[in-house]
Amino acid sequence: MDLHEALRTRTARVGVIGLGHTGLPLAVALAEAGFSVVGVDVDDERLARLAAGERVSPDVAPERAIALIERGRLSVSSHRAAVDDADVLVLALPTPLGADGQPDPAALFDEVARLSPKTGALLLNVSTSHPGTTRALASSFEARGRSIGRALFVACSPERLDPGNRVHSVENTPRLVGGVTAACAAAAKSLCSAFAPVVEVRSPEIAEAAKLLENSFRAVNLAFVNEFARGCRALGLDVRQVVDAAATLPHGFMRFDPGPGVGGHCIPVDPHYWVAAVRRAGVDAPLLALSQAINAEVPSWVGAEVEERLAGQGKSLVGAEILLSGVAYKRGVADVRNSPAEGLLAFLEARGAVVSFDDPHVPVWRGRSRVEGAPYWRWDAVVVVTDHLEVDHRRMAEEARLVVDARGALASAH
Repeated sequence: MDLHEALRTRTARVGVIGLGHTGLPLAVALAEAGFSVVGVDVDDERLARLAAGERVSPDVAPERAIALIERGRLSVSSHRAAVDDADVLVLALPTPLGADGQPDPAALFDEVARLSPKTGALLLNVSTSHPGTTRALASSFEARGRSIGRALFVACSPERLDPGNRVHSVENTPRLVGGVTAACAAAAKSLCSAFAPVVEVRSPEIAEAAKLLENSFRAVNLAFVNEFARGCRALGLDVRQVVDAAATLPHGFMRFDPGPGVGGHCIPVDPHYWVAAVRRAGVDAPLLALSQAINAEVPSWVGAEVEERLAGQGKSLVGAEILLSGVAYKRGVADVRNSPAEGLLAFLEARGAVVSFDDPHVPVWRGRSRVEGAPYWRWDAVVVVTDHLEVDHRRMAEEARLVVDARGALASAH
């Protein structure tokens, strides 16, 4: 049976390499669509928690994964050999920034260097990277004697999941698909259409660039609205009332709300891939680069507001006890990657503050344990970094001596 028939009949065996916030929801969606799926991850603790029925992703209820495991539709392993005979290999690997702040897709290329897909298999890259990455992966296999589009099918379908979103999921968010050849695109489309709507684009580079555009668009607009919020505060205006008013315009305006900064694995990272890619082509992207610089600075603006408002009460940050309410990068998730809480913590501690945190989704963070249940008046100031729905912001407003609300949570609590 060839690959296309195996995909059509859902008899293809799928290997998903990387069971993080991208790979696990995708593995579950593929298994629920009828494929036999093997997920591989190097994090043994994560695999153990998954097998024990614990939640390891905001987008996969533990009972969904356990049901698939019990039915034999999904299995997990820490051994790459578990996917050696897979008909489909999905690369869902992290592509973070390196220590120098530059894009670092090394994990993706290192993994491909170790892979030896079976003849006629599909290799689908869902990891975020610069345009040309998927084609480069294909070229590395060509150098090993594989005929792309015949002996190996290579395509890109970048992940577009919004973690914790209860409306837009893997299954109802359109997937972009771009193949190195037409045959590659057809194979990837056959796989992805089994569990989600598919939009085929003319090349993997277009799919890769579209993913970077999506998150760069958000990065620029978030930088702008946070800069605008800073100006509103200087002018004595409530920026959220300004945004509410602007959002009544039925055309030409898309709402973005100010916050403590950006976080997660997309907005703080993806635009850097675009900036680096176009610079290699001899073109600058000053607007996007400036937006990323502004986004990185926003947590310190929040810290400066804490300092200023404490000073208005005759208090110094030195020795002040500060509670960060929420340290995850967004509401409803436990993901602390690139959280703006990190920059805020650094600002406050550098000025002598004593910082604690409370987050219903994060028990331990930065070497400290969550403080739970204490009255809010205990702290000199409470900073709302993440507006988790489990937090009683009404009680916070009543009890706390000072609240710096970076999310507008108190207004929505009344």
